[in-house]
Amino acid sequence: MFAPSDRGMIGRTSLKYTPAWVRNNIDPKREHQEFTLDWWTDTAIFNYDALLVSAFYGMDIWDFREFYNIPTKDFTFIADSGGFQLWSQNVKIDPIEVLRWMEHNADIGMTLDVPPLIPGSMKSFEDFEMYKKYSDKSKKNYELMHRSRRSDDLEILKVIHGASPRELQYFYDNVAHLDFDGYAFSPKPAREEQIALTISFAKHIGAKKVHIFLGTGMSTLPVIIYGKRFFERLTYDSASFSLQGAKFRSYVLPFKPSSAIDFGKNYTGTLDRLPCNCPVCQISTVDIFNIDKHTTTAKLSESLPGGLIALHNLYVWLSYMDFLEALSSSYEHYIQFLRVQGFQDAIAAIEMMRKVEEIGYEDVIAETAASKGTDARTIFE
Repeated sequence: MFAPSDRGMIGRTSLKYTPAWVRNNIDPKREHQEFTLDWWTDTAIFNYDALLVSAFYGMDIWDFREFYNIPTKDFTFIADSGGFQLWSQNVKIDPIEVLRWMEHNADIGMTLDVPPLIPGSMKSFEDFEMYKKYSDKSKKNYELMHRSRRSDDLEILKVIHGASPRELQYFYDNVAHLDFDGYAFSPKPAREEQIALTISFAKHIGAKKVHIFLGTGMSTLPVIIYGKRFFERLTYDSASFSLQGAKFRSYVLPFKPSSAIDFGKNYTGTLDRLPCNCPVCQISTVDIFNIDKHTTTAKLSESLPGGLIALHNLYVWLSYMDFLEALSSSYEHYIQFLRVQGFQDAIAAIEMMRKVEEIGYEDVIAETAASKGTDARTIFE
């Protein structure tokens, strides 16, 4: 049992990491039961009490929660609307179908957004008029979902996009008339100062329940975790643990999650044993993780080694997050750790948020813009 699992339920703490379910690390149709590895059932190698699933991947199974034996009590199940897949894979997604699936399965859901990003790139539009156009597309989806809600049990978070104060404010104002239950933000690019800007803006508008998309990284996690003090609840997610493990067979190292061993087809190492004592590694060996010797299905993404490495990676990241959360209660110890790690950008981002507490969001933005010699409205664009 993962140590902090009893602290992570909705209503018990202000901070919650929600690992993203990725189709390529557990068999979506349960055709290969032995490779369906999870972290929430009684038979899991270890337990953790949260999960995020994109409707894009989950909607082909109507009873998703029941199908995968996801607990209905003392568990956080977040459903992303699939807006990122709508953009990245150029597909059409019906916002009402998404809403009905979320109402049937999830505890928390998201409005179906149309990300204002350049096609084929993770960059925002330089043309503000194009940004506004995409914001208007999102607004139409939000309005449709708002008037079509049937369940009060599902919390719905309103997705807000923006890489600058101007963009964040425009998107927020554009959908301010729609009363949902909280906000979700997708900082782009997901670097330290961008995350600090997003969290500061969320505090500025009085948000109480906030979700940050794709919020993991050795130096960005400390910024998110520090930001928990501004909200009643702050959740965040990522799929990197799974993509690293299941797709690339990249085994993150326990004391340095930014470093990894590649157990893929080209592995030439001579490890005698795994350098970790997590529940996964206690029942695994180097040979099991060597994909050349254990290609167990036609699709490598459904292999046992990949699934095990993904679970190992998840455990390592959970341990790192738990360490950061405990340390963050002391500002001095927290900053000392970040300084030793060389995370100067994280320290600067945290100082920015502390200043927002002291003098307010708008004054901090004005000061930062003046120091950079740019317009306060478009800073960070």
